[in-house]
Amino acid sequence: MRTFTALVTAAALLTIRANAQAHMPAMPFPPPHTVTVPSSVSIRGQYFDATVGGLRGYLETIRLNDPELYARLAPRLSKLESRRATAVAVLVAGVGVGLFSTVYAFAGTKSCSSPSLNDPSFSADMDAWGRCNSDNMQTMATFTAIGLGAALVGLVASAVISPGRSDVLEIVNEHNRLSREPLRWQLGYDPTRRTATAGASLAF
Repeated sequence: MRTFTALVTAAALLTIRANAQAHMPAMPFPPPHTVTVPSSVSIRGQYFDATVGGLRGYLETIRLNDPELYARLAPRLSKLESRRATAVAVLVAGVGVGLFSTVYAFAGTKSCSSPSLNDPSFSADMDAWGRCNSDNMQTMATFTAIGLGAALVGLVASAVISPGRSDVLEIVNEHNRLSREPLRWQLGYDPTRRTATAGASLAF
């Protein structure tokens, strides 16, 4: 009897514990807090994005004070700006063609009416209805594939044409060969918080 009572008590405790765990609110792990800080170039306490746009902002600050240096660097930067504009145009064209083709894949289908059972030419109408649906499926598949392909080509071509970090570094290096005061490449520097995530700055 005692053994039976002990078993019943243990089973009851296990049931209560299982119910309590089942009703406990889930405690999700907090998402990792990641901060991506862009690189920048600095000179005389001023900071500019380490991008084509950031270099243009810097060159505009020396247009009057150092016209010779500006004249040497501006043409090279203009070429990068032209490449950036071309990359944007290619991307917009590719995505535009892709969207248009994808929309047409669904909007360009024909209306297929199923034949009535009382139709005297039911068999022929069924064949025509089947061909109509088959044509619509072919149209959807073809223009959807064209749309996805055009968008993908636009993305890849834009990435290839668009100036990269190495192009920006070439202008920074050229600047530092011509100027007594070098531009410094800040690794992960955030001017708003005055903090450096990488803890280093490199002069090129």
